Amino acid sequence: MMWGQSGGRSLITGNSIGAWVLRVLIFAFMTGGALAIIVLATRFLGAALAQGEPPLLSGALIMQQSENLPHAFEAGWKGRKVCELLEETEEMRAARCTFPPGVGHEKHWHGPHFGYIVEGSRMRTTDAAGTVERDLKSGASWKSDGNVHEALNVGERTAVYIIVEFKKQD
Repeated sequence: MMWGQSGGRSLITGNSIGAWVLRVLIFAFMTGGALAIIVLATRFLGAALAQGEPPLLSGALIMQQSENLPHAFEAGWKGRKVCELLEETEEMRAARCTFPPGVGHEKHWHGPHFGYIVEGSRMRTTDAAGTVERDLKSGASWKSDGNVHEALNVGERTAVYIIVEFKKQD
């Protein structure tokens, strides 16, 4: 059986050829999407530099550590890492952050960044302005000048984000 169990939630389990083909296609889609985001973010950065905007290249992240909090890529949840570094260059670094239901991201800080939602869910986010719950849709994106917050997946699906942070020039 390709989908694993009958009835209820479908899972790609077992060793059928169909299940393996589907796993490979899903992996290729997710990897290709992450790489496309990194390429687009790098091109966006290059275009900004060409137009004379303030450079964001090499060196430390633009926003420095705040309140002795961990950086987003190092912060976890109850001792467990939630972000995996995908790529780092002199210009930027990118990570994939995964939040199963009931898993969050302890209070942390971000430098200026671009984010893409690979898989959406309902997230509860708390920052200096308060707490809000939002349904975050797959395929949505955002950009930020940097912030301090914490988050918790209160939805029923695993949330997956790609975060690309830019570095500044010394």
